[in-house]
Amino acid sequence: MKINVCIQGLNFRSGDVELSYAKIIQERLKNNGARGFRQGDFARDFDRVTALRQPSSLEVVQEPITTVVASPVAIRQVSLAEQIGIKPVVLRAGKFLYGPDKVSTDFAGCELAEMPFTNGQFKRLLELEPEKLAAIVNNPQDRLCSSLAISVEASDDGKANSPMVYLDQREATAIANLLGWRLPTEQELERAMAGTDGKKYPDGIVPIDNKGDRFEALVGSGKGTTDVTKLFKPGEGFFGLIGTVWQWASNLFSDKAKHPVMRGGSWFSNNVGSLQSIYRYYYRADLRVNNIGVRFAKDLPA
Repeated sequence: MKINVCIQGLNFRSGDVELSYAKIIQERLKNNGARGFRQGDFARDFDRVTALRQPSSLEVVQEPITTVVASPVAIRQVSLAEQIGIKPVVLRAGKFLYGPDKVSTDFAGCELAEMPFTNGQFKRLLELEPEKLAAIVNNPQDRLCSSLAISVEASDDGKANSPMVYLDQREATAIANLLGWRLPTEQELERAMAGTDGKKYPDGIVPIDNKGDRFEALVGSGKGTTDVTKLFKPGEGFFGLIGTVWQWASNLFSDKAKHPVMRGGSWFSNNVGSLQSIYRYYYRADLRVNNIGVRFAKDLPA
């Protein structure tokens, strides 16, 4: 009878072992199972067997140990923007109908944040990079409290998912740079709102009827900022494209009016015309108000 036992890399191979030894092994396996068969047990049994057999009848063989070296795994670093919850929606390159004259225009493509920059994202950024954010925004905690107060939502989660306001265009630009993003161009914002075929409103849905009543599922109540995640998600997957907050763009309005462009209208906009995809407005870059926010953008990966 031949029995092989391997303990800690050593393989003890016996020849014709006494039946008594086979019974010892079988008994231990039966009583304890494989996990209960310990090296000390084997040593004691080994002594009992060698008392009956000559030492030459047993040999100890060092088994080769195969070492498996795992290939290094590349670990992708999570960006600061991802850590605070900013998610991109890809707008592919191509042509789209741009402006009031619906001119066929080349579009380079971009990634645009799925929602305006929110109170919750600002709060998370303040937790992760307090010194860097404080260098951009004076008293950022106070600014956050002021923005939270504009939300109509009752719950903490609802307020967190409402757009961050009281950021001027220069602060919005600096925060975008800190996150590795940038402000969108007004062309990029219009492409998101109007699609490729120049829709008057996102998905062609009229946000305010002729009585001045707002379509709340699309643009909120009009009494303050709204949890954008509760709103209808039109187009290619964006929240709050129109009627939530005006959104800063990187462009100037014109050579004459050298102020940044804003797009999208806001909760304070009850004129349906200001919520159209093509509507342009401007504001001073250094002013902060309760109905202006920002949505970040970045170039498509090379």
